[in-house]
Amino acid sequence: MRKDAIAFQRKSQTVSSVVTVNRGFPRDARLTRRAEFDRVFAEATGSKDTYLTVLARPNGLGRPRLGMVVSNRNAGGVVARNRIKRAVRESFRHRQYELNGLDIVVLAKPDVASATRSQLFASLERHWRRIIERTRRRNAVQ
Repeated sequence: MRKDAIAFQRKSQTVSSVVTVNRGFPRDARLTRRAEFDRVFAEATGSKDTYLTVLARPNGLGRPRLGMVVSNRNAGGVVARNRIKRAVRESFRHRQYELNGLDIVVLAKPDVASATRSQLFASLERHWRRIIERTRRRNAVQ
């Protein structure tokens, strides 16, 4: 066996033993039914800014779920709509362990069409922090 093949084999053994964190977006992490959205709209803690409105409420499941309302009219077309939804999903995946036990709905406002990717991520980070803080306060009171 050649030296480079042995080195590759050793590297691959080392890499395979590294623990990976699942940051996927499976179906059970989504709000899919109208009734699930309606529950969040009926009784939610909210956060608003120029680009987005984020609503959240406890779900009792022990895992967060995300729903998005991004219209073509607000987003400025299909391509921009999908760009916004990808950014929201990515941000959610990175913060999902801190948002445990919440159903979250993200609503896009008309100004979201003019937002850059970095502005969207900054906006979402502010929303996640607010939602986490408000739900902690709400749980402490109960």
